[in-house]
Amino acid sequence: MQNNFLQILPWAKYLLGLSVYFVFISQQQLSVAIIWFVFVVYGWTILSIIFKTYKLQDFVYVVCFSGIVVAITLFFMNGVEEVPFPKGAVQFKADGIAQSLLLFFIFTLPLILYSQKDPLMLENNEDSHVSINTEDLKPSEKVHRDQWEEATQDDLDSGKYELSDER
Repeated sequence: MQNNFLQILPWAKYLLGLSVYFVFISQQQLSVAIIWFVFVVYGWTILSIIFKTYKLQDFVYVVCFSGIVVAITLFFMNGVEEVPFPKGAVQFKADGIAQSLLLFFIFTLPLILYSQKDPLMLENNEDSHVSINTEDLKPSEKVHRDQWEEATQDDLDSGKYELSDER
């Protein structure tokens, strides 16, 4: 029970901080809200480290989600303006849209790179096959290499093989 509470506590602090962020935004205090949100992310990180629940994946998600929330807030506060005539019309401002899109791009980039890290590593490992040219080896290395043969798939499946000391 206590272990579950310790895992939930950083996330509860993050959600509480997010709600306070929206209170600041509703009062049109963008600068204070962003400063508060940065402290919330740091607080989440510190609590996660203290309670030993810190994971890099969670940190990337928290930072990216926070940045996306700030980008959307910036879009609606600086990129969209309500005009008096005609009633209900809005005007889009290029400066606010550009700022929010840049912020959105910056904070989604780590998420994209982190999520693509593992498939790229597996793909590169499968495609990279190192072949050794025995003519370039020293005579002592040739003798050592000649003593071993490559394990077949049957050997690997049975587990009856011996690893070489050298790589």
